[in-house]
Amino acid sequence: VDVVVVGGGAIGSAIARELTKRSKSVALLEKLSMFGMDTSSRSSEVIHRGIYYPKNTLKSTLCIDGRERLLAYLKEKSLPHNICGKLIVASSNDSDVARLRDLFDRCMELGLSDLSFLSAEDAASVEPEVVCSAAIWSPYTGVFDSRAVLDSVIYDIQTSSTDSFVSTNCEVTGITRQQSIDGYEVNTTLGPIIAREGVVLSPGLYSSDVISRVHGFPARCVPVSKYAKGYYFRLRVKDQGPQPFKHLVYPLPEVGGLGIHSTLNLNGEVRFGPNVEWLGRESMGKFPDYSFPEDTRPLEIEFRRSIAKYWPAVDDHTKYSLLPDYTGIRPKVELEGQYSDFVVLGSETHGMKGLVCLMGMESPGWTSSLAIADFV
Repeated sequence: VDVVVVGGGAIGSAIARELTKRSKSVALLEKLSMFGMDTSSRSSEVIHRGIYYPKNTLKSTLCIDGRERLLAYLKEKSLPHNICGKLIVASSNDSDVARLRDLFDRCMELGLSDLSFLSAEDAASVEPEVVCSAAIWSPYTGVFDSRAVLDSVIYDIQTSSTDSFVSTNCEVTGITRQQSIDGYEVNTTLGPIIAREGVVLSPGLYSSDVISRVHGFPARCVPVSKYAKGYYFRLRVKDQGPQPFKHLVYPLPEVGGLGIHSTLNLNGEVRFGPNVEWLGRESMGKFPDYSFPEDTRPLEIEFRRSIAKYWPAVDDHTKYSLLPDYTGIRPKVELEGQYSDFVVLGSETHGMKGLVCLMGMESPGWTSSLAIADFV
């Protein structure tokens, strides 16, 4: 084939699809039994607006561009989504209101002119149950069916006019530059594959491991990987009462994440998450641990304490209960002491022609995926 893409999540699949659109033959390799079973299937499924990321970063530019591409793809393929809007709320703490105002000012610098700054009264008119001192309203944030999108992208690859193929249960064991063909030999558990033009590595949680299997790759070029596990709880409304929210509700972002926020699935049901639990590389093993602890009460207390800051009614046990739903693990990259931007390592960084390595592809990775594919 022309190009081997390693990693069949949202981003690897989008890259493979983009290559087939450019008449390249592609092998998309996924080590698990299904595509997108790690980070891509364990997110909040939000179509982000590009609110949180500093100007001129990859997360900012690719999220804003990717959102338009994703919306166009959803409409073209008639895939389920809901542009429901989102509130970002500040508590009664004066410093929180100042942080919210600063966030809004940065959004204006990014050209996100559809956003508006709301008083407590205006925020209550959008979401009557939310308690806050001020809010940012993002009318064009939404949710989508990530599995439907991934299945559609894989179908696009399989039905392209190129001699491309996709393969699951296929783990890469080594990658070697072959000077005689000006390409790469990719050794896998299903046998070797020759990539005539190049290799793209997008293996998500296992980026560091897969990069280490590239013979001759300079270790100094690989940033430190960190992992943030997040839990999600779904809201059960007793006696089949109405859901409390019709829009997404987010607190101000925290270190490592966007805070324990409220999102909706496409049936309008509320779920909360994720929190941030830092994991060491040694705890990852060959396959991630997505389980909840046996005793979920400490987690539930943590969630209720955070949620109550903007929705005090969560503590009304006669009406609402929180039930463990699912977990996800977000790959992050440490740059200059901070968990930072998407990382794309090309030949100008490591000196290996035709090799592109992606790291730290967490939120807003889904929203950005089609733009990342064009960028790479």
